[in-house]
Amino acid sequence: MANLAWGKPKIRITELDPTTGQPAAGATPIIITDIVAGSTQLTTTKGTVREAPLEGGGFADKAYNRNTYALEFELYASKGKTKPVEDVDGVVSGQYKIELQPEDPTVEGIVINKSILSVEDTYSAEIGTRWKYTADVLAPETGSSISFEVVTFT
Repeated sequence: MANLAWGKPKIRITELDPTTGQPAAGATPIIITDIVAGSTQLTTTKGTVREAPLEGGGFADKAYNRNTYALEFELYASKGKTKPVEDVDGVVSGQYKIELQPEDPTVEGIVINKSILSVEDTYSAEIGTRWKYTADVLAPETGSSISFEVVTFT
């Protein structure tokens, strides 16, 4: 096994109860394993900076807003396969917890406790039809938006 959090990931998607922010009653986690090679990516956008400039140069103070995050992955739309999370023209209703386990289950993966999902239907003659899912991370009530920890799939 590797020491790095790389390789073929597994992703678990769990719908959240909008009032509690916890997994919805009766929600069955969706496990995704057949992901298009090279499509899984966490993108971080650095928080914007607020500056208090001083006359003549320099700053009295600076502060950064929180970073924002998006996790993307693609799936092949194979014959007979249905979307793991349904949408209407790319819009997926509800909020979701997303957990990513790297190929080596003993290294840290990614945990997103609160996100919204969207999906794009794409097509090329070379690769065929794919579904590109994006989980846009929502700010939690407290703590960090994402965490890096060992994710266990049972």
